[in-house]
Amino acid sequence: MGTDDWTLHSERDFEEHMREWLEQELGPAYPLMRLGLDLCILAPAAGLLRLVEFKAYKGHRAGGIGFGDGRGRGPQVDLLLQPPRILKRLEPTVRWCFTDLTRSLGSPRYALITSVQAKSAAMGGVARGRQNNFRKESVFQQPLELRLLLRSMKMFATASRRSIR
Repeated sequence: MGTDDWTLHSERDFEEHMREWLEQELGPAYPLMRLGLDLCILAPAAGLLRLVEFKAYKGHRAGGIGFGDGRGRGPQVDLLLQPPRILKRLEPTVRWCFTDLTRSLGSPRYALITSVQAKSAAMGGVARGRQNNFRKESVFQQPLELRLLLRSMKMFATASRRSIR
């Protein structure tokens, strides 16, 4: 699987490409599964657990990337409704991984952010009872090329707790 860039058409494509790349890169010592968010990376020997949520901007909502269901429910909303002190403690464990499908292939169009950053990128905050969205410009403040995203993802997936604080 190349690392220059991937032809993607949906959030599902993005998640599948990332899952396939991580399986190749990390090997059987890091089993991958779904556990609340889109991807759970386990490294039992190292005592590591990492959770990743994938999101894709397709231009359907002007400047917004939806999360949760249309009524403000779901594990993404549950997570981001936590107080900042809890989100800060989860930084070694959780990442939000984004792609902007409106940007051209090969351009910086990816982002990897913490839950603290994700919560601050939510339009009008996070709430139940409504559709929640991330502000695209907040998520992609410093967009990454694919090779930098992959390097950052591997570091996140394999780092010890102390090294990613």
